[in-house]
Amino acid sequence: MTPIEVAETIVVLLAVAVALAWLARRVNVPDPVVLVAGGAVVAFLPLGIDIELDPDLVLLLFVAPLLYADGYYAPTGELRDNAVSIALLASVLVVVTAVVVAVVAHVALGISWEVAFVLGAALGATDALAPVQVMGGAGADPRLVAVVQGESLFNDGVAFALVGTASAAAVSGSFQAGSAAGSLALSVGGGVAVGIGVAWVVGWARRKTEHVLVEAGLSLLTPFAAYVAAEAVHGSGILAAVAAGIWLGTRQHDWVEPLTRVELQATWEIIAFVLNSLLFLLVGLAAGDIIGEVDQSAGDVIVAGLLITAAVVGIRIVWAMTIAPAWRGAASRFAKRVRPASPRAWRMALAWSGIRGSVALAAVLSLPATRDDGSSMPDRDLIIVLALVVIVVTLLGQGLTLRPLIERLGLTDPEGPMREELFARRAATDAALEHLEEAADRHDLGEDERNWLKHEYMLRRGQAEGDEDGAVAQEALAAAEQTDLEMLEAARQAVIDLEEQGEIRSEVAQKVMRKLDLDSARLRN
Repeated sequence: MTPIEVAETIVVLLAVAVALAWLARRVNVPDPVVLVAGGAVVAFLPLGIDIELDPDLVLLLFVAPLLYADGYYAPTGELRDNAVSIALLASVLVVVTAVVVAVVAHVALGISWEVAFVLGAALGATDALAPVQVMGGAGADPRLVAVVQGESLFNDGVAFALVGTASAAAVSGSFQAGSAAGSLALSVGGGVAVGIGVAWVVGWARRKTEHVLVEAGLSLLTPFAAYVAAEAVHGSGILAAVAAGIWLGTRQHDWVEPLTRVELQATWEIIAFVLNSLLFLLVGLAAGDIIGEVDQSAGDVIVAGLLITAAVVGIRIVWAMTIAPAWRGAASRFAKRVRPASPRAWRMALAWSGIRGSVALAAVLSLPATRDDGSSMPDRDLIIVLALVVIVVTLLGQGLTLRPLIERLGLTDPEGPMREELFARRAATDAALEHLEEAADRHDLGEDERNWLKHEYMLRRGQAEGDEDGAVAQEALAAAEQTDLEMLEAARQAVIDLEEQGEIRSEVAQKVMRKLDLDSARLRN
């Protein structure tokens, strides 16, 4: 393909991805489900779209920034409170999954142990996008959401480290336990260390500038710098991106100005939406090209894929329903403070949230196509197809049934987020009112201005109440905000008229308009 054809293909894919994401939200289905299904349909249409996924580019351009953003905006308090559960899910369960899947793949299709273990390690990586979308929309327990999100953050890096170890054995044709353990430790430890180091440097640089665009540039550069630096020292670039995101995210409220935080969050939301949409669409498109390259009969491959899917899902259910509570019971004998086992319904929802996605496909694609002796890698295309089967089945089967399941288990509270928002707004308004007199005295604020500020905050305080007085305050504040919006529109038109008449230059008009737009956005939100 010529460069212009590549550019045109990217534009077409982006348009298709955005359209499918819009459709998913219209029908209230998780985005990845519709994107993968739509990509698979597009792959079999005679549209002339020929896509070959390069795993290194997928990891660098898609996975690294997505996981960095997830880490940056992760609920660190919940992650800290559930650190032990997340650590076990992201390490021990990944290893157990890798071993069991390798056994099933070897027995069912005779795949070599090294290549089978690559498949198993790749399928140890979960994808949190679909379950978090479902749980967030249903008002599920925030602890459950945090555990699913935290597990996905860390098990991706662990899974890639295991895939690298297994790939090295498959390429060389031999396996040395000592060397493999050292490589795994270097990959995990080196990745985390490099990620924190890069984050420290970026944080230092961001504190030295007050320019929003420069800070935005540094923020966008961080995941790529962390990934490349970690890979250069044979560490896990994925874990480096996650570590950098978490390290900087916990410090954003101290180091980043409010306006910069707002603009960065909007930027990363757009980037995450575009990258996730494209990535899941590419997963579906990849199915068309890869399936045709497998020598085994379609029936055998589908049966083996379903067996592996059953193993992946079954291991997680057994873990959540038996091993996790058993571990807590054993730990309570030696430690004074151990959180009691979660209710069975909660654990069942966690078990059903282990959806596989684009990261698993990128991991299995990273297996080299040739060995050290120059021969082709046996069964590489086969394990890619098996991974696709697991991804599609879990996305469709678990992604579409997760919400009905958590609703049936009584784990949803659709009004919960709104109650918490009102509670937070009341607390924030009370804190502001308590600080009013002190701040007003320090800045010599006049009495009229003090009363104006106090009245506005009292209205906002009343708006956050759930009683009749709150309803009255909400109506009054809504009327005031609507009046303010109309005044801002008049102000905006005045600036436009001045620019058209040549009385002010364009950059001045844009600067003033931006401030007016920010005021309007604050009122609308």
